[in-house]
Amino acid sequence: YYEPGSGSDFASLKTQAEDMGDHYLVNGVKTWTTLAQYADWMFCLVRTSNEDIRQMGISFILIDMKTPGISVNPIITLDQPGEGFQEINMVYFEDVKVPKENLVGEQGKGWTCAKYLLEFERGNAYSPALKGAMTHLEQFARAEQNGVGGSYWESPEFQKRYQDVMVGSRSIGATLYFEWCSWLAPIPGALGLMLRKLFWPRLFGQCGSGVMFGLNMILRHPGRIRLGNNVVLSEGVLLDARHTTEPAAIQIGDEVILANNTMISCKEGTVTVGNRTGIGAYTVIQSAQHCPVTIGDDAILGPRCYLVGGGNYQTDRSDIPISQQGIRASEGCDVGNGVWLGANVSVLDGACLGEGSIAAAGAVVVKPVAPREIVGGVPARTIGQRDQH
Repeated sequence: YYEPGSGSDFASLKTQAEDMGDHYLVNGVKTWTTLAQYADWMFCLVRTSNEDIRQMGISFILIDMKTPGISVNPIITLDQPGEGFQEINMVYFEDVKVPKENLVGEQGKGWTCAKYLLEFERGNAYSPALKGAMTHLEQFARAEQNGVGGSYWESPEFQKRYQDVMVGSRSIGATLYFEWCSWLAPIPGALGLMLRKLFWPRLFGQCGSGVMFGLNMILRHPGRIRLGNNVVLSEGVLLDARHTTEPAAIQIGDEVILANNTMISCKEGTVTVGNRTGIGAYTVIQSAQHCPVTIGDDAILGPRCYLVGGGNYQTDRSDIPISQQGIRASEGCDVGNGVWLGANVSVLDGACLGEGSIAAAGAVVVKPVAPREIVGGVPARTIGQRDQH
């Protein structure tokens, strides 16, 4: 925010971001930038136009600190030792190229983002709302009894269980960051998109550029999720990557769209989604017990599809419940490149669809489907063949 000579009057900023078509060219100076010498990224208010109302010409962009043209100089204060220990800095921008995709929200509307983030900056990084939510959580954990004469707040086993099931790490830092990002999930509108774009990528094992995180997403073990470039994760998407050993339980390729309320769940399984694939709303994809689900490139899945790898329980014994007999080993299910699944299609464990095949709406696929074959019905059977060109 701060610039030399501006003080707290952020609307008077002079750092310019000139629109060069596919990127901005940034020139100017920022001051009092905390720990800039260690930062990988910086969010920055820049002037993209000169309007009568000064706030209207300000935009909010994200800048990679490794970009050529950026220099960081220390501001040595009386309460700090010498060079190498300073906390605050001057940051200089000289013809710094910033991709257009790093614009947060709309051009000229950065003042709206800035006003909200100032609540955190002025409150020592904790807004009153977040602090109140954490206090409520603590009060609830202290009040609820764990069944053995104590509260959940006093139970280290409860804390470990939460970390194992939800976070995927017993690190206090990882848990706090997970909680912070979860708090951002229900924030609506452009502000919520901006905050999630800013903070959420660090949750994942890998997160490409241009990923959009919708409202009310739910994550489990995000460190085992790999996201490609320009992925769209719509409202209500659930990604559950629980696995004890696999570092990439869920892998989603470039330019994939997951529509509203799609669920991808791994419980000791893996799910791979290829590039440019679209997955319709309310689709459920489940992989369990090392039975993978694989979806190729350029596939289309209609709404409310169901794909499962590892859905068949052992049933040989009648003296113990089926749920305790485990899942039958299988090769999972596979949807090839360019496949089209209509609405409400189920692809069950052990089935696979060859390249370019089609399953009509409502089909239940239980066995292999040849390339370019068209199937439909329950169970699915051949109803046609696509011509090969």
